[in-house]
Amino acid sequence: MWCQLFSEPEAGSDLAALRTTATRVDDGYLIEGQKVWTSFAQHSAYGLLLARTGPAEDRHRGLSLFLLPMDAPGVTVRPLREITGGTHFNEVFLDAVALPTSSLLGVEGGGWAAAMFTLGNERNLSTQRSRPRWKRLHELAGGSGALDAVARDRLVRLAIAEELQRVGSLPGSAAKLVRSQIEVMASQLAVDLLGAAATAHDDSATEVAAAVHWFLGARANRIAGGTDEIQRNIIAERILGLPR
Repeated sequence: MWCQLFSEPEAGSDLAALRTTATRVDDGYLIEGQKVWTSFAQHSAYGLLLARTGPAEDRHRGLSLFLLPMDAPGVTVRPLREITGGTHFNEVFLDAVALPTSSLLGVEGGGWAAAMFTLGNERNLSTQRSRPRWKRLHELAGGSGALDAVARDRLVRLAIAEELQRVGSLPGSAAKLVRSQIEVMASQLAVDLLGAAATAHDDSATEVAAAVHWFLGARANRIAGGTDEIQRNIIAERILGLPR
């Protein structure tokens, strides 16, 4: 398994502000810094590490991409407990981590383009993760007896949005933005259909717990992989050609 070592405490939405450094030494690079919100880092064998090889004022041009063994000396992973109760995200500390020259992916200064390509693929993949939940949502609506006009209208609107996204071939940022909004609406409907059970559940109530986990996780997905606001900026600047 692989993970992406991109975001930092002071470089999330503004990724080019990252401070992790990769300093050239005789036999490779010495890595110093910290990453955060790294998904599944505790289970990963390798990480794609975005680090600064040039001066901070170079911003994008000063970044390079490395292949980092997660068991390398100096790498410390600390899971972060989430609102869902899970530990999907992690902090990763990089203290004098030695990497050989061969760990550099591409050329020095080419990390930004590679990172953006990776994130674009991630955003497209994120639109495919929730489809098994739709069948369950329809079953929940039927089983709850909540087939009133409002519930039917919400289900139809969600189905239309899902189908439009499926056939629309949206670019990565637009697809990710639409998906995060659909996820919030769908998970909200699941919780609403459960009614009071959703507010008084425990982990033994598997169906209810799954719906609540979905509800909480959907809100986190509006931040993970680039916030909704950042996706709107990317759409405005790179797709619509609007000025900054």
